[in-house]
Amino acid sequence: KDLPKRVNLDWRQITPDYPHMSFKSALYLGQGFRINDVRRSSGALTIDDWCHISLSHEESQGEVQGEVPFKLPASLVAGANPPCFYCGLAGHLPADCPSKSLKERDEKVWDQLGMVDMTQLEQAGMELGHALAGAKPGALAQFISAGSAAGLIVRAVFEAGFPFQLRCVPLIWRSKGKDLPAGFTELNALDEGGYLWEALEAARLGDSDAFEREIAQGIAAFGRGFQPRSIQGFMAMEQIDWSRAAYFWQEAARSAFTAVQRGWLFLLEGRTLEVQGDFQKALALYRQAKSECPRWIEPVYRQGVCMVKLGFTDQGLMELMDLLRDNPAIFNRILVDPELERGRIHILQALWRPWTEAQAARDEKATHLKGLPDYLKSWFREDHPFLKNGLARAEVLSELVKVNNYSCFNSLVKEYDSLQKDLQNTVEKEISHINVRLKDIHEELKDIHHEAAWFPFGKLLREFNKDFNACATKLNWMRTTSLQVAANFRKAQDYIEEISAAIALLKARLVTLRIVRDATLFVLLLGKSFMWLELVGLALSLVAVPGVIFLAQKTGQAWLAGILSEQKWQVQKGLVIVVSIVAMAL
Repeated sequence: KDLPKRVNLDWRQITPDYPHMSFKSALYLGQGFRINDVRRSSGALTIDDWCHISLSHEESQGEVQGEVPFKLPASLVAGANPPCFYCGLAGHLPADCPSKSLKERDEKVWDQLGMVDMTQLEQAGMELGHALAGAKPGALAQFISAGSAAGLIVRAVFEAGFPFQLRCVPLIWRSKGKDLPAGFTELNALDEGGYLWEALEAARLGDSDAFEREIAQGIAAFGRGFQPRSIQGFMAMEQIDWSRAAYFWQEAARSAFTAVQRGWLFLLEGRTLEVQGDFQKALALYRQAKSECPRWIEPVYRQGVCMVKLGFTDQGLMELMDLLRDNPAIFNRILVDPELERGRIHILQALWRPWTEAQAARDEKATHLKGLPDYLKSWFREDHPFLKNGLARAEVLSELVKVNNYSCFNSLVKEYDSLQKDLQNTVEKEISHINVRLKDIHEELKDIHHEAAWFPFGKLLREFNKDFNACATKLNWMRTTSLQVAANFRKAQDYIEEISAAIALLKARLVTLRIVRDATLFVLLLGKSFMWLELVGLALSLVAVPGVIFLAQKTGQAWLAGILSEQKWQVQKGLVIVVSIVAMAL
């Protein structure tokens, strides 16, 4: 029972499953062992301070187990205070947390962190450690606005604690969603309802007098409602009055209107217990938060962190790995989370397997990236919209392959598969359009062939037939070949353009052919019908005049016979004209 008092260690932070001893004793062990510092002291380490040891990779048996090459700097995670409610760092109290200066949510920080090479990230962690070692308390705040990788790590640390920070309060107040995290984006307008903005600003500035004044007005307006109690809990927490903070958030949860509000308040209440070290009760509240907002990963993540803090690193990793399978950004969040220091070595080794698997998947896709632009060009013409988009995406992939980061590995694999899927869908869509176009072309060629077949002078159609046969040959090739092959698909696109141009030319020529054909047929029909009618009519007219004269003489119409005899040539001419007109009409 006296052992914990005799050894100067925080027994709640000792890494499980590893032997602990002084640096002096560990150095006596010699080669084959790896020395890991406890990394909880804010002062300079001495040879009598404690560490824990593990076998080096050369001495371990069985499967070679590596670890992700990144550690948070000791000067960042070390401190004499309990973990900050807002960010989890032990180097300051909640009232002095730099996260209070942040006003907007920064979801892009995880994407930015995922684009940093792990070597650069490790170097940035070392630079951050050197910058914070022996620096003033406010030095950490200077990295929030820094554009370097070290500043990115600091912003990610603070972004991990976003649900517990004051900048989350306006989003919860204005949320009209039914669940989280969607509720963070489905918001009412700023002027749509009464909000305690002045009280929130006073809490951010730490002005207790102004805060109490604004809260008194808020309670008068809202009673013991959700809004005043939710913000009062933060002020009580900053005063390290945990029971009072929990009371305010419990009261707020009772008067909350939506599952979004209740889930968030349960999370805050669980956080107060987690910071105090009562992890079992914190786990129960995190489960309540998860039941209110099943799609929100934050309660599940906090459960994993609590299990690691309890010393059950394997059980905590089960929760974290489940999240990692659905959201690759969790990988980098685990790396920069200062509250996972107790199981850091174990966690880094556990992350090695998904890291190597993702890297192998990336390397497999990377083998195809060099020829990807040429492959895309083999499918489409230069003016095709998908080719321009695909080449731009291929360029992005060529940049992603240079970055060694878990998120980048997954992004590359996902984007490559997405590009291949879009390519396949585009090709299938284009093939369906080509098939429809082929049917239209077939009907057009049939009509052209039908029209040209009536042309009487076949020798004059030599060029016309040559172009027509070329179109028909290309059409038959496209209808019988597989368009799922890049060369055939690309060739079919050219053929479609060529056939369309040739059909337009054939149709233009067909106008002339129709004129010649119809004129020729008219002349032939004229020669066949008009001439016979004209000959018959002339023969009848030659017989008709003498016949009328003869009949007139026989019937005693001498005057008629005399007139016709004297004017027989004029009458004959008139009959010829009449017969010609009648023959032409017929």
